[in-house]
Amino acid sequence: MKLSKLAVDRPIFTIMVILIIMFLGFIGVRELGLDLYPDIEFPVVAVMTEYEGATPEEVENLVTRPIEDATSSVDGIEDVNSTSNPGQSFVINQFEFGTDLDFAQLDVREQIDMIRGVLPDDAEDPMIFTFDPQQLPIATYGFTGERDTLELTNWAEDNLEPRLERLPGIASVDVTGGLDREVHVDVDQDSLHGYGLTLTDLTEKLQSENVKRSGGDIEIGRKEMLTETDGEFDSVDEIRDLHLNDMGLQLSQVAEVIDGESETEQYARVDGVEGIGLSIQSESGANTVLAARRLQEEIADIEENLLADDMSLQNIYDESEFIVDAINNLARDAFIGGLMAVIVLYIFMRSIKTTLIVGLAMPISIVATFVLMYFGDLTFNLMSLGGLALGIGMLVDNAIVVIENIYRMRQNNVESRLAATRGSGEVASAITASTLTTASVFLPVVFIEGIASELFTELSMTVAFSLFASLLVALTLIPMMASRLMNGATSGGKRHLEKFDRVGGRVKNIYGRFINLALDYRFVVVGAVAVLFAASLLLFPRIGAEFMPDMDEGEIRVDIELPQGTVLSETRSVALDVEDYICEEIEEVDIVFSGIGMGAGQALIFGGGGASHEASIDVSLVGQAQRERETSEIAAEIRSFTEDIPRADISVTEVEGGAGGGGPGEGAPVELTVYGSDLELLEEITDELALVVEDVEGAVDVNTSMDEGSPEVAVDVDRNRSADLGVPASLIAQTVNTGVDGDVATMYRVDDDEHDVNVRLAEGGRESLNELRSLRVASENAGMVELRELANIYQTEGPVSIDRENRERTATVTADLHERDLGGVIEDIEAELDGVNIPEDYRVEITGEAEDMAEAFGDLGYAMILAIVLIYMIMAAQFESLLHPFTIMFTVPMAIIGVLAGLFLTGHSISIVSIIGMIMLIGIVVNNAIVLVDYVNILRSRGQTRREALVNAGKIRLRPIMMTALTTMLALTPLALGIGEGAEAQAPMGVVVIGGLFTATFLTLVFLPVVYSLIDGADDKIKGLIWN
Repeated sequence: MKLSKLAVDRPIFTIMVILIIMFLGFIGVRELGLDLYPDIEFPVVAVMTEYEGATPEEVENLVTRPIEDATSSVDGIEDVNSTSNPGQSFVINQFEFGTDLDFAQLDVREQIDMIRGVLPDDAEDPMIFTFDPQQLPIATYGFTGERDTLELTNWAEDNLEPRLERLPGIASVDVTGGLDREVHVDVDQDSLHGYGLTLTDLTEKLQSENVKRSGGDIEIGRKEMLTETDGEFDSVDEIRDLHLNDMGLQLSQVAEVIDGESETEQYARVDGVEGIGLSIQSESGANTVLAARRLQEEIADIEENLLADDMSLQNIYDESEFIVDAINNLARDAFIGGLMAVIVLYIFMRSIKTTLIVGLAMPISIVATFVLMYFGDLTFNLMSLGGLALGIGMLVDNAIVVIENIYRMRQNNVESRLAATRGSGEVASAITASTLTTASVFLPVVFIEGIASELFTELSMTVAFSLFASLLVALTLIPMMASRLMNGATSGGKRHLEKFDRVGGRVKNIYGRFINLALDYRFVVVGAVAVLFAASLLLFPRIGAEFMPDMDEGEIRVDIELPQGTVLSETRSVALDVEDYICEEIEEVDIVFSGIGMGAGQALIFGGGGASHEASIDVSLVGQAQRERETSEIAAEIRSFTEDIPRADISVTEVEGGAGGGGPGEGAPVELTVYGSDLELLEEITDELALVVEDVEGAVDVNTSMDEGSPEVAVDVDRNRSADLGVPASLIAQTVNTGVDGDVATMYRVDDDEHDVNVRLAEGGRESLNELRSLRVASENAGMVELRELANIYQTEGPVSIDRENRERTATVTADLHERDLGGVIEDIEAELDGVNIPEDYRVEITGEAEDMAEAFGDLGYAMILAIVLIYMIMAAQFESLLHPFTIMFTVPMAIIGVLAGLFLTGHSISIVSIIGMIMLIGIVVNNAIVLVDYVNILRSRGQTRREALVNAGKIRLRPIMMTALTTMLALTPLALGIGEGAEAQAPMGVVVIGGLFTATFLTLVFLPVVYSLIDGADDKIKGLIWN
């Protein structure tokens, strides 16, 4: 009341305050970042340790286990997961959400330092780092041209990398599928050994003859000069002419020295043309859209001024495009929703002036929200702007209640200034309570932990900010403008408006009679609503469950895996078959990038990786507006083609959240983890479970983590024989490594570039087991001896990797989903698991996205209970009563009717997005009930009976209740339709709020007076009995 009176009495002051807020808002909005999701900090600290030459079992026992034991004692640890690969240990320490990762990383480092002495001497120092989602690429490009791959690689590294990496916001540019210049020294073993030399001698000679070293300072006169010895090779011919002994033996006499390129380990193809890939990462904390925009401008400049005519740079993926489209769609939905809300206002108010007054509350509240978002360190993303879009319809609710009360008083001929202060003061308490109840429902969301809190905290804060801004506007600007603009006649003058008034009056009278009828048959009304509520609960089992709604980003990944040990050429052949089908048969394709020799999901991340038996094809589709089919349908068509390819394990998945995935969920949608100790038994169990999952409808691309053994050649050193001959095991290992894989003896420097000088046996000397057995090693006691005399050499298989979770060995079965919700698939799998015989001391747990979903649902369910308790407490404080808030809370089950019906009719599943909508709905649906009950109490305090107050309050509050409900529902309609990029993520939230508000509003108008009458009547009887 006092705030409204101040605003009415001092209009210039009020206008200046609003203008200051607007000014700050326009400044703040320019500084707000733009991203797809909020800045989610995954609480993960990883420890990676290289142990070259060790088997997975050796890595597990000697490296992984000591590290797990050390880090498990760190405060805040939730899970310790590890993978022991050949020659590498990778331990992932997952902390509780909210953990300070800087301190966590420091604690892990301290624990690792304490056990360094326990680790093998040959193991490298462990690398400790945190996981940053922004390590994933924000953009990827394909670079092709009518040149060989080496020339393209050199051109990209010399021209593209430095120009792009110096851009603000760009951290690194990685080249995938490229080749490097390399000097090969292909040794003829017979010639080399004929001169009494070994591969080790040759490597050491190259190292000693290629040096550049500082010799210290020397004083010459008054000057001090640095001396430098330069003995580096100036040309490849100098390497060929290198003298190997005192007899003048040259390197070219025992080896062929080739100025060539590194061996092809990966192929990169863009739309069927050989090339290379460029993967661009942004700096941590950088504005993704701004960084990508600078990148696009620089690429355009390069194409115009630097790129040769025969070269082409093609954009494969640009995360900013989807972000901008998604944000623009949200802004469009918010604008359309706001416009529809204004139209509803005009229909009910029949006055341009009053519509203008209320309509101004919306943009002013939005701009004021930008100020609070700026100081709250929020960004524009799907969650925060989704919250703003959700709040659009509610931004005018407070203003509607205030202006409607002022308008009603003006119709009763109350002077405009008095009507403005008295009308706003009369409802100030009610709208403050309504705002507090709506905002308070999000308080528990902020305080819960886990991925749900990380995702929805910004949405919660944005809604709360916008509501408090709208409350401030409703109590200041609205009464001030009403006192100035509503000083004329408020009725009459227009025939169609008078007719509308008569219709409105008849509706109120009909509604009044309906309340009287409901009050006469109270138990019948209660029974009817109870039956309706029970019937709605029958829909619950028919509504699916999922972690997050799928978003159609138009990106598909095809991961190809052939049997371990498959040569690159065969993998290439299979990948080209799939690539040809996609390019020729899928009309919606925009760009296809194939990474052959690149692991699943690694084609464009961290510079490649993978092995010769793996390939990955990234398919970018045209925009949604340019295609009729959804991404899931196209993925299904590709999947049906790949099912017939023999010997290949091929999975086809839709990509969300960037080129490398990185969406909010963790793990595969369907993931079964088996815990046990014996690897062979784990493999048997996972194979059986895979068959079970394959039979479940909706589960596709079923895989197990227990890959077939990796084929390898074992060189088992005979220690007694090697000791007799005086050959240490380290020399045997070094000779085998140099002969087969090659050993980088030194670096050949040309200008500012360094190139490997790789010593290895000539191609004819390293292609079979016999040639390997014939490899010669220098011994102390017997001269040159063949490897067969020192070791047993045979073919075998070794495990690819050993996975562990919380210090137990594990194996997993994973699957993707197709045309079915996650909850339904998991329910069927759980039923099938009852019939699977799991050995004693082994267990199976459902993990992955299903586990994340269950955890998030539990957290949000807890938040929902807290929200209901908070709302009750706020209303009890508002009404100074314990019974009236209880009456109002009956609107919540009435909202559930509409929620379940809305989800069922639209085909949406229950997800963390829809649950957030339910939490928000609890705060919304009580608002109209608060306004109604508050006015009932006011009328009763003026001497009206309970029945008279219920009927009259209902008739008087009918219009503002209908207006606030309709503006909110219509404002959310574009959001609920889910049209456009990224709109799928917010659509369930809009459906939940509209459906729940629809049923709650119309049932509130009838059911709430009945409940009020019953509870208040029971209260009177109890008080009478106590009094008597």
